[in-house]
Amino acid sequence: MTNKLKSLLNDSVWSISGLILMNAAAQLLVYPIWDRLFGADKYGEIVYLLSLMNIVSITLGSAANYTRITLSAKKTTLNTPYLAIMTVSSAVTLVFSAAVCLLNQSCFTTADTVFYILLCCLTMWRYYADIEYRLRLNYKGYFIYCLLIGTGYAVGIPLMYATGIWALALLPGELLGLAFVIIKGSVLHIDSPVRDSDMPEILRLFVTLCGSYFISHLIFNGDRILLNHAIGSSAVSIYYIASLFGKTMSLITTPFNSVISGYLARYKGGLSVQLMNILAAACVVVSAAAAGLCTLGSELILPFLYPDSYPDARDSVFICSLSQTIYFSSNIISVILLRFSGTRHQLLLNAVYAFAFFAVCIPLTIFCGINGFYIGLLITSSLRLLYGLCTGYGSALRKNHT
Repeated sequence: MTNKLKSLLNDSVWSISGLILMNAAAQLLVYPIWDRLFGADKYGEIVYLLSLMNIVSITLGSAANYTRITLSAKKTTLNTPYLAIMTVSSAVTLVFSAAVCLLNQSCFTTADTVFYILLCCLTMWRYYADIEYRLRLNYKGYFIYCLLIGTGYAVGIPLMYATGIWALALLPGELLGLAFVIIKGSVLHIDSPVRDSDMPEILRLFVTLCGSYFISHLIFNGDRILLNHAIGSSAVSIYYIASLFGKTMSLITTPFNSVISGYLARYKGGLSVQLMNILAAACVVVSAAAAGLCTLGSELILPFLYPDSYPDARDSVFICSLSQTIYFSSNIISVILLRFSGTRHQLLLNAVYAFAFFAVCIPLTIFCGINGFYIGLLITSSLRLLYGLCTGYGSALRKNHT
């Protein structure tokens, strides 16, 4: 048990370190430069467009990724069925991103349109491609993968300056990460014909996870979409800056969940009440402590990155960070539910989140402005975590009675 814990912690360090480096390149280099180069209103538009991208691109890429890691607990999985799903998903992403460009023509030149569509498709593939490291529990490889993506973001900055095309700041990173997996890995290679007997189970799980992740990412990114339409792009900028460290903390769940799901795929035991007690206590402590650290980090770093905009965001940093760190904790619970309680409960978890967002957050934003939005988001995230914990306890208690 001690060796397994050490291995889990070691893999988590490699995985989280890689993601921190990758996101540091995006959040601490690319995003502040967008703000300075294009101004607060245009920056708010870019964040809004990236939010729309994330809803579809991350949903489809993550659904394919988690479908494969879940089914790998039962049997050996082959590349070709998932590559077929990703090819169809690419067509869906292309149509969606083209529609975004048509509906927001004031935000796009012809070049912006081409590179935005390309960015949406490559981001989707990048979220699937890290299955290369999850299947083999190769988190040192994942670290290199993230490092290369972050390096590509840094390389993209001078390209953006030279062309004025904002998406070029991110595209080299996505390309570099995928190239690394293609050259050094195997999951993006066709390895067998698609077997009809495999596809129903794969598609059933993929569609279920797509529904669950779509709801989750719609709300996770819907905060900026709501602010853009209810208040304006300047509110998007203020909120994004206030929640920057908290959002980054939430993103850390991606590799941490990758490590957890990789080990859970090989774990044959069940979920106990004792384990749920530990998880519940850890969620409370980690959420509060992480929110405090995010607030401190924001006060120390953001005035230098956003000297003009940070004063407007300072007072709301803690509540925004707390909302995101609670969401971080509920993401970990959702991965455990996927393993022990099935996809139905994960879908219900995100359905509760969506209902709370529409029932609480949207009305508070409309009637109370941006402060109402902050309170509504905190309530919404807390309800998601509470539902996840209650579901976990329910599964553990049912196991004890059988």
